Amino acid sequence: MSIQRLLILTTHPAPYRDDTFHALADMCGCRLKLLMTMKEHNHTEWKYNAPHDFDVSYVSGGRNFGKLGILYDEYTEAVKTWKPDAALVCNYASILYTKIFHPHVKTIMMTDNIRDGSMFYKLLPVKMFIHWCYYMSDGAWCAGNAGIDFYVNQKKYLPPDKIRPGLYTNDTARICANYSRYDRQEERRRLGISADKYVLLFVGQLIPKRKIERLIEAAEYFADKDGRIHFIVVGSGEEEHFVEDYAKNHSNLTHIPSLPLAELESVYAASDAYIHLGAEPYSLALYEAAILGKPVVANREVGAVYDCINNGANGIIINYADGTDNVHAKILEAASGAYDDGAKEMSRFI
Repeated sequence: MSIQRLLILTTHPAPYRDDTFHALADMCGCRLKLLMTMKEHNHTEWKYNAPHDFDVSYVSGGRNFGKLGILYDEYTEAVKTWKPDAALVCNYASILYTKIFHPHVKTIMMTDNIRDGSMFYKLLPVKMFIHWCYYMSDGAWCAGNAGIDFYVNQKKYLPPDKIRPGLYTNDTARICANYSRYDRQEERRRLGISADKYVLLFVGQLIPKRKIERLIEAAEYFADKDGRIHFIVVGSGEEEHFVEDYAKNHSNLTHIPSLPLAELESVYAASDAYIHLGAEPYSLALYEAAILGKPVVANREVGAVYDCINNGANGIIINYADGTDNVHAKILEAASGAYDDGAKEMSRFI
Protein backbone atom coordinates (compact mmCIF):
# COMPACT_ATOMS: atom_id res chain seq x y z
CA MET A 1 0.00 0.00 0.00
CA SER A 2 1.37 3.41 -0.96
CA ILE A 3 0.97 6.04 1.76
CA GLN A 4 0.17 9.36 0.09
CA ARG A 5 -1.63 11.03 3.00
CA LEU A 6 -0.51 10.64 6.59
CA LEU A 7 -2.55 12.04 9.49
CA ILE A 8 -0.60 12.53 12.72
CA LEU A 9 -2.20 13.06 16.13
CA THR A 10 0.48 13.92 18.66
CA THR A 11 0.86 15.82 21.91
CA HIS A 12 3.23 18.67 21.09
CA PRO A 13 5.77 19.87 18.53
CA ALA A 14 9.12 18.15 18.94
CA PRO A 15 12.46 18.42 17.12
CA TYR A 16 13.06 14.68 17.42
CA ARG A 17 10.19 14.05 15.01
CA ASP A 18 10.77 16.94 12.59
CA ASP A 19 13.63 15.28 10.71
CA THR A 20 11.60 12.10 10.15
CA PHE A 21 8.50 13.98 9.01
CA HIS A 22 10.54 16.15 6.65
CA ALA A 23 12.12 13.03 5.17
CA LEU A 24 8.69 11.49 4.60
CA ALA A 25 7.51 14.60 2.82
CA ASP A 26 10.66 15.25 0.80
CA MET A 27 11.82 11.75 -0.07
CA CYS A 28 8.53 9.87 -0.31
CA GLY A 29 6.21 12.63 -1.54
CA CYS A 30 3.89 11.97 1.39
CA ARG A 31 1.44 14.72 2.43
CA LEU A 32 1.33 15.24 6.18
CA LYS A 33 -1.36 16.75 8.37
CA LEU A 34 -0.45 17.21 12.04
CA LEU A 35 -2.98 17.61 14.83
CA MET A 36 -1.43 18.64 18.15
CA THR A 37 -3.07 18.56 21.55
CA MET A 38 -0.74 21.19 23.08
CA LYS A 39 0.82 24.31 21.58
CA GLU A 40 3.79 24.26 23.93
CA HIS A 41 6.33 21.50 24.37
CA ASN A 42 7.59 20.75 27.87
CA HIS A 43 11.33 20.91 27.16
CA THR A 44 12.22 24.49 28.02
CA GLU A 45 15.95 23.67 27.75
CA TRP A 46 15.57 23.54 23.96
CA LYS A 47 14.38 27.08 23.11
CA TYR A 48 12.65 25.38 20.19
CA ASN A 49 9.90 26.55 17.86
CA ALA A 50 7.92 24.19 15.65
CA PRO A 51 8.73 24.54 11.94
CA HIS A 52 6.23 26.50 9.88
CA ASP A 53 6.34 24.28 6.82
CA PHE A 54 4.04 21.61 8.26
CA ASP A 55 0.24 21.62 8.00
CA VAL A 56 -0.39 21.94 11.74
CA SER A 57 -3.66 22.41 13.62
CA TYR A 58 -4.22 22.47 17.36
CA VAL A 59 -7.09 20.36 18.69
CA SER A 60 -9.26 21.03 21.70
CA GLY A 61 -12.78 19.60 21.85
CA GLY A 62 -13.61 15.93 22.11
CA ARG A 63 -14.87 13.09 24.25
CA ASN A 64 -12.69 12.03 27.17
CA PHE A 65 -12.52 8.26 27.65
CA GLY A 66 -10.25 8.34 30.67
CA LYS A 67 -7.14 6.18 30.32
CA LEU A 68 -8.12 5.45 26.72
CA GLY A 69 -7.47 9.11 25.92
CA ILE A 70 -9.51 11.86 24.30
CA LEU A 71 -11.20 11.25 20.97
CA TYR A 72 -10.76 14.71 19.48
CA ASP A 73 -13.48 16.11 17.22
CA GLU A 74 -10.85 17.53 14.88
CA TYR A 75 -9.32 14.08 14.51
CA THR A 76 -12.56 12.31 13.62
CA GLU A 77 -13.40 15.10 11.17
CA ALA A 78 -9.97 14.86 9.53
CA VAL A 79 -10.30 11.09 9.12
CA LYS A 80 -13.68 11.58 7.44
CA THR A 81 -12.89 14.54 5.18
CA TRP A 82 -9.13 14.50 4.54
CA LYS A 83 -9.24 10.73 3.93
CA PRO A 84 -5.73 9.71 5.04
CA ASP A 85 -4.16 6.44 3.97
CA ALA A 86 -2.63 6.04 7.41
CA ALA A 87 -2.78 7.66 10.85
CA LEU A 88 -0.16 7.91 13.57
CA VAL A 89 -1.96 8.39 16.89
CA CYS A 90 -1.08 8.78 20.55
CA ASN A 91 -3.99 7.12 22.37
CA TYR A 92 -6.19 4.02 22.38
CA ALA A 93 -9.43 5.91 21.74
CA SER A 94 -8.15 7.07 18.37
CA ILE A 95 -7.05 3.55 17.41
CA LEU A 96 -10.43 2.04 18.23
CA TYR A 97 -12.44 4.77 16.52
CA THR A 98 -10.38 4.58 13.34
CA LYS A 99 -10.26 0.80 13.03
CA ILE A 100 -13.98 0.36 13.84
CA PHE A 101 -15.38 3.15 11.64
CA HIS A 102 -12.60 3.54 9.03
CA PRO A 103 -10.91 0.12 8.88
CA HIS A 104 -9.15 0.90 5.58
CA VAL A 105 -6.97 3.53 7.32
CA LYS A 106 -3.76 1.99 8.61
CA THR A 107 -3.49 3.08 12.25
CA ILE A 108 -0.20 3.07 14.18
CA MET A 109 0.28 3.88 17.87
CA MET A 110 3.18 6.23 18.69
CA THR A 111 4.58 5.25 22.08
CA ASP A 112 7.74 5.71 24.13
CA ASN A 113 6.68 3.33 26.91
CA ILE A 114 9.31 0.96 28.26
CA ARG A 115 7.40 -0.06 31.40
CA ASP A 116 3.89 0.04 32.85
CA GLY A 117 2.92 3.36 34.34
CA SER A 118 0.99 2.04 37.35
CA MET A 119 -0.44 -1.06 39.04
CA PHE A 120 -3.67 -0.45 37.07
CA TYR A 121 -2.05 -2.02 34.01
CA LYS A 122 -1.40 -5.28 35.87
CA LEU A 123 -5.13 -6.00 36.20
CA LEU A 124 -6.15 -8.87 33.91
CA PRO A 125 -9.16 -7.08 32.31
CA VAL A 126 -6.96 -4.06 31.57
CA LYS A 127 -4.21 -6.21 30.04
CA MET A 128 -6.76 -8.03 27.91
CA PHE A 129 -8.27 -4.75 26.72
CA ILE A 130 -4.85 -3.33 25.78
CA HIS A 131 -4.09 -6.53 23.90
CA TRP A 132 -7.32 -6.03 21.97
CA CYS A 133 -6.45 -2.40 21.16
CA TYR A 134 -3.11 -3.43 19.70
CA TYR A 135 -4.71 -6.36 17.89
CA MET A 136 -7.07 -3.86 16.26
CA SER A 137 -4.19 -1.54 15.31
CA ASP A 138 -1.74 -1.98 12.45
CA GLY A 139 1.17 -1.76 14.85
CA ALA A 140 3.22 0.59 16.99
CA TRP A 141 6.08 3.04 16.47
CA CYS A 142 8.33 2.96 19.54
CA ALA A 143 11.53 4.75 20.52
CA GLY A 144 14.06 1.90 20.43
CA ASN A 145 15.06 -1.57 21.60
CA ALA A 146 13.74 -1.05 25.12
CA GLY A 147 10.30 -0.32 23.63
CA ILE A 148 10.42 -3.38 21.40
CA ASP A 149 11.37 -5.55 24.37
CA PHE A 150 8.51 -4.13 26.46
CA TYR A 151 5.78 -4.55 23.84
CA VAL A 152 6.95 -7.79 22.24
CA ASN A 153 8.72 -9.80 24.95
CA GLN A 154 7.58 -8.51 28.34
CA LYS A 155 3.92 -7.70 27.69
CA LYS A 156 3.38 -9.60 24.44
CA TYR A 157 1.07 -6.83 23.22
CA LEU A 158 2.48 -7.08 19.69
CA PRO A 159 4.20 -9.61 17.45
CA PRO A 160 7.67 -8.54 16.22
CA ASP A 161 6.41 -7.70 12.72
CA LYS A 162 3.97 -5.08 14.05
CA ILE A 163 6.44 -2.81 15.83
CA ARG A 164 9.21 -0.53 14.56
CA PRO A 165 11.72 1.70 16.41
CA GLY A 166 12.64 5.26 15.47
CA LEU A 167 9.99 7.43 17.13
CA TYR A 168 12.78 9.64 18.47
CA THR A 169 15.18 10.20 15.59
CA ASN A 170 17.33 13.19 14.73
CA ASP A 171 19.37 13.67 11.56
CA THR A 172 22.88 12.53 12.46
CA ALA A 173 24.44 14.43 9.54
CA ARG A 174 22.94 17.70 10.81
CA ILE A 175 24.14 17.01 14.35
CA CYS A 176 27.69 16.26 13.20
CA ALA A 177 27.74 19.33 10.95
CA ASN A 178 26.62 21.58 13.81
CA TYR A 179 29.17 20.00 16.14
CA SER A 180 32.02 20.72 13.72
CA ARG A 181 31.26 24.45 13.94
CA TYR A 182 32.46 24.63 17.54
CA ASP A 183 36.00 24.74 18.90
CA ARG A 184 36.48 22.86 22.16
CA GLN A 185 38.94 25.32 23.68
CA GLU A 186 36.83 28.33 22.75
CA GLU A 187 33.67 26.81 24.22
CA ARG A 188 35.49 26.00 27.44
CA ARG A 189 36.84 29.54 27.68
CA ARG A 190 33.33 30.88 27.15
CA LEU A 191 32.00 28.70 29.98
CA GLY A 192 34.96 29.37 32.29
CA ILE A 193 36.08 25.71 32.34
CA SER A 194 39.81 25.03 32.17
CA ALA A 195 41.30 22.77 29.51
CA ASP A 196 42.54 20.14 31.98
CA LYS A 197 39.10 19.27 33.36
CA TYR A 198 37.25 16.07 32.47
CA VAL A 199 33.73 17.32 31.76
CA LEU A 200 30.55 15.23 32.03
CA LEU A 201 27.43 16.65 30.42
CA PHE A 202 23.73 16.20 31.22
CA VAL A 203 20.94 17.75 29.14
CA GLY A 204 17.30 17.44 30.10
CA GLN A 205 14.38 18.45 32.25
CA LEU A 206 15.28 18.85 35.92
CA ILE A 207 12.32 16.84 37.22
CA PRO A 208 12.16 14.12 39.91
CA LYS A 209 12.46 11.20 37.44
CA ARG A 210 15.79 12.51 36.19
CA LYS A 211 17.19 12.01 39.72
CA ILE A 212 19.28 15.14 39.50
CA GLU A 213 20.19 14.79 43.19
CA ARG A 214 22.29 11.75 42.20
CA LEU A 215 24.32 13.86 39.80
CA ILE A 216 24.76 16.57 42.43
CA GLU A 217 25.91 13.94 44.93
CA ALA A 218 28.52 12.77 42.43
CA ALA A 219 29.64 16.35 41.82
CA GLU A 220 29.96 16.92 45.56
CA TYR A 221 32.02 13.75 45.95
CA PHE A 222 34.46 14.78 43.24
CA ALA A 223 34.65 18.34 44.53
CA ASP A 224 36.30 16.85 47.63
CA LYS A 225 38.15 13.91 46.07
CA ASP A 226 39.22 14.77 42.52
CA GLY A 227 39.47 18.29 41.17
CA ARG A 228 39.72 17.08 37.56
CA ILE A 229 36.02 16.16 37.29
CA HIS A 230 33.61 18.87 36.17
CA PHE A 231 29.89 18.74 35.30
CA ILE A 232 27.73 20.73 32.89
CA VAL A 233 23.96 20.60 33.44
CA VAL A 234 21.71 22.04 30.75
CA GLY A 235 18.07 22.20 31.78
CA SER A 236 15.34 23.69 33.90
CA GLY A 237 12.37 22.40 35.84
CA GLU A 238 10.96 21.93 39.31
CA GLU A 239 14.28 20.67 40.73
CA GLU A 240 16.39 23.36 39.09
CA HIS A 241 16.95 25.04 42.45
CA PHE A 242 19.03 22.05 43.62
CA VAL A 243 21.44 22.62 40.74
CA GLU A 244 21.49 26.39 41.22
CA ASP A 245 22.15 26.09 44.95
CA TYR A 246 25.01 23.67 44.40
CA ALA A 247 26.57 25.74 41.60
CA LYS A 248 26.56 28.86 43.79
CA ASN A 249 28.81 27.16 46.33
CA HIS A 250 30.94 24.87 44.16
CA SER A 251 33.09 25.54 41.13
CA ASN A 252 32.89 22.06 39.56
CA LEU A 253 29.37 22.39 38.11
CA THR A 254 28.22 24.75 35.36
CA HIS A 255 24.47 25.24 35.00
CA ILE A 256 22.89 26.47 31.76
CA PRO A 257 19.09 26.77 32.08
CA SER A 258 18.43 26.63 28.33
CA LEU A 259 20.04 26.82 24.90
CA PRO A 260 18.70 27.43 21.40
CA LEU A 261 18.38 24.01 19.82
CA ALA A 262 20.67 25.07 16.96
CA GLU A 263 23.43 25.73 19.52
CA LEU A 264 23.05 22.54 21.56
CA GLU A 265 26.19 20.99 20.08
CA SER A 266 28.29 23.74 21.68
CA VAL A 267 28.01 22.05 25.09
CA TYR A 268 28.91 18.69 23.57
CA ALA A 269 32.02 20.34 22.12
CA ALA A 270 32.97 21.52 25.60
CA SER A 271 32.37 18.07 27.14
CA ASP A 272 34.29 14.80 27.32
CA ALA A 273 31.48 12.41 28.27
CA TYR A 274 27.76 12.17 28.95
CA ILE A 275 26.09 11.17 32.23
CA HIS A 276 22.47 10.29 33.05
CA LEU A 277 21.79 8.83 36.51
CA GLY A 278 17.98 9.04 36.37
CA ALA A 279 15.17 7.44 34.40
CA GLU A 280 13.71 8.36 31.02
CA PRO A 281 11.75 6.50 28.31
CA TYR A 282 14.52 7.31 25.82
CA SER A 283 16.91 10.35 25.92
CA LEU A 284 17.93 11.84 22.63
CA ALA A 285 20.55 13.88 24.45
CA LEU A 286 22.30 10.66 25.46
CA TYR A 287 21.92 9.33 21.92
CA GLU A 288 23.48 12.53 20.58
CA ALA A 289 26.49 11.97 22.81
CA ALA A 290 26.95 8.52 21.26
CA ILE A 291 26.60 10.00 17.76
CA LEU A 292 29.38 12.46 18.56
CA GLY A 293 31.73 9.82 19.98
CA LYS A 294 31.37 10.66 23.66
CA PRO A 295 31.67 7.95 26.34
CA VAL A 296 28.46 7.50 28.32
CA VAL A 297 27.80 6.64 31.97
CA ALA A 298 24.07 6.02 32.41
CA ASN A 299 21.50 4.28 34.55
CA ARG A 300 19.82 1.16 33.15
CA GLU A 301 16.43 2.91 33.45
CA VAL A 302 17.25 5.20 30.50
CA GLY A 303 15.76 3.65 27.37
CA ALA A 304 18.42 4.89 24.94
CA VAL A 305 21.19 2.89 26.61
CA TYR A 306 19.90 -0.27 24.92
CA ASP A 307 20.45 1.27 21.48
CA CYS A 308 23.72 3.13 21.81
CA ILE A 309 25.79 1.76 24.69
CA ASN A 310 27.92 -1.30 24.06
CA ASN A 311 28.32 -2.02 27.74
CA GLY A 312 31.94 -1.77 28.82
CA ALA A 313 33.09 -0.56 25.39
CA ASN A 314 31.81 2.98 24.68
CA GLY A 315 30.49 3.47 28.20
CA ILE A 316 28.79 1.70 31.03
CA ILE A 317 25.20 0.87 31.92
CA ILE A 318 25.00 1.11 35.68
CA ASN A 319 22.48 -0.22 38.15
CA TYR A 320 22.15 2.65 40.58
CA ALA A 321 20.98 0.20 43.25
CA ASP A 322 24.58 -1.06 43.35
CA GLY A 323 25.49 2.11 45.20
CA THR A 324 27.18 5.44 44.68
CA ASP A 325 30.71 4.01 45.00
CA ASN A 326 30.10 2.06 41.79
CA VAL A 327 28.98 5.27 40.04
CA HIS A 328 32.09 7.12 41.17
CA ALA A 329 34.32 4.27 40.00
CA LYS A 330 32.74 4.23 36.54
CA ILE A 331 33.13 8.00 36.19
CA LEU A 332 36.82 7.62 37.01
CA GLU A 333 37.11 4.82 34.44
CA ALA A 334 35.65 7.16 31.82
CA ALA A 335 38.04 9.92 32.86
CA SER A 336 40.97 7.52 32.51
CA GLY A 337 40.09 6.97 28.84
CA ALA A 338 38.74 3.42 29.25
CA TYR A 339 35.82 4.02 26.88
CA ASP A 340 37.36 6.43 24.36
CA ASP A 341 38.10 3.90 21.60
CA GLY A 342 34.70 2.26 22.00
CA ALA A 343 33.00 5.66 21.82
CA LYS A 344 34.69 6.40 18.49
CA GLU A 345 33.61 2.99 17.18
CA MET A 346 30.00 3.57 18.29
CA SER A 347 30.01 6.95 16.55
CA ARG A 348 31.14 5.29 13.30
CA PHE A 349 28.51 2.58 13.71
CA ILE A 350 25.64 5.04 14.20
